[in-house]
Amino acid sequence: MSRDLSLLLAKKFNLNEEQGQILVTPIRNLNRRQRKILFEELRPKQRDMRIYLEEQYYLQGEEQRQRWVDETVTSIFNNGGEPNTVDALMMEIVGRIEILHRVKKRSIKTQQPLKAMSGSGSFTFFITIVAVLTAVVLLIMNI
Repeated sequence: MSRDLSLLLAKKFNLNEEQGQILVTPIRNLNRRQRKILFEELRPKQRDMRIYLEEQYYLQGEEQRQRWVDETVTSIFNNGGEPNTVDALMMEIVGRIEILHRVKKRSIKTQQPLKAMSGSGSFTFFITIVAVLTAVVLLIMNI
């Protein structure tokens, strides 16, 4: 589905084949030249892309919308929990928490782990632990 949405965006925004490929590749997997294209050429168009996808999403019937969501979840799951640019746009439209919750449920159900720090709360949990440990150390030092 990411590929289909990428083709839809490429057609609407006159993107070349490489830009279309960048849209469906997770950001961590992009090389330096591709990241440059992403941030210099595609990010300025990202708001318009999201608005266009949102219009297309709400023009679909309920069953088709559910299919888009399921395919987005599958795409993120297949990438180990790392969304590509098209998936990130769909997450903005549907809701990040809902999509990430479904990805996590699928991961638990299939017993396949996601990549580190790809969940909705992993990084927040890490920062919280560091903050608590820092507070405890500072408290002990002041006593």
